[in-house]
Amino acid sequence: MRTALPTLISRKIRELYHGKLAVGDRLPSERLLARKFEVSLPTLREALALLAQEGWIKRRQGSGNYIARPEQESRHIAILMEMDFAAKSLSSSAVATALRLKRRLEEQGRPFKLYFGDRTPHDLEHRMLCREFLHDVEHQKIKAVVAIAALAAEDWMKPLAQQGVPIIGPNSFFDLHLTINRERWIAQAVAYLKSHGKRRIGLVYWNGNRPLNPGMLSYGAIFEAALKKEGLEFDADLVRSDLHPSLDGSGWEAFREIWLRDRAERPEGMIITDEMLFESGLRAIADQQLHLPDDLLIAALTSNFQTGRDWERAARFEWSVEQKVDLTLRALDLPPSAYPATLEVPLTLRFPQPSPRRRLHDLSTHSP
Repeated sequence: MRTALPTLISRKIRELYHGKLAVGDRLPSERLLARKFEVSLPTLREALALLAQEGWIKRRQGSGNYIARPEQESRHIAILMEMDFAAKSLSSSAVATALRLKRRLEEQGRPFKLYFGDRTPHDLEHRMLCREFLHDVEHQKIKAVVAIAALAAEDWMKPLAQQGVPIIGPNSFFDLHLTINRERWIAQAVAYLKSHGKRRIGLVYWNGNRPLNPGMLSYGAIFEAALKKEGLEFDADLVRSDLHPSLDGSGWEAFREIWLRDRAERPEGMIITDEMLFESGLRAIADQQLHLPDDLLIAALTSNFQTGRDWERAARFEWSVEQKVDLTLRALDLPPSAYPATLEVPLTLRFPQPSPRRRLHDLSTHSP
């Protein structure tokens, strides 16, 4: 998506003069601003009109444009992180996304507020557990929500819809859906593993007890279709989905169940669809002084933010934290008429790096 030029210029004006000019100070003349940002006067005036609509400036005929206290200065962008930090239920990339979004909003001079909840992986109640957020929803203090880690629930989404407040989130329950094309990346992962001679392929994904994307195929169905397209056999015994990525060790347990089979029935390739599943599995392997089998090739969905022991040995389909923040900022600039909408988060394939030659350890045995 491209941000409209007047919107982009209005944002740059705020970034440049936020904190430098006080309420009542006059902006440079329109001709000077147009020359500074290398745009035409009509484009510059459209940008100023947007700032006036937001209440950030007041336009006085024949006098100029003045910094004004926004008419709704108490309204802010909500960055919603409902999951409990103490429960280790958030990936570090989710936290990094929230903090980098916070920094970018600060740079742009846009009011925002971070909300932290105490929802644990075991708590699936369909209600908002952050009281501070509910209070601000009720008192109409929020002008947009970025739901980085939050459960879709009517108690907070319905009043925001009535107030005309857009919600940006990771699935299609929300007004704007920031998504990864699951069909494409699973098909690419299967094709990649097949190209490296892997024909028995397993899958680990989180199914959970609640829908994530209404009307969307599950990872299991997408995986089975991708195998069929490549002429490979689907084996349900090589699929695990009854687990939660936020529970420590769930990735390891699923991986171990699949691997501790007769050698002839073990997978040659594995697809892991969540970076917390991947991380917890690798951490548990390290804790138990085990090694990944050298003849197993893993394809995993991860961010570009995290790395660790054995990560370089996997083929990683990476999404970028910075790109996700950029898409979120673009979404915040969309007019209400653009919703509902979907923005696709791009992926980059990082090829595995060769590991130092070492003795092969089966996952069922401890290192001496």
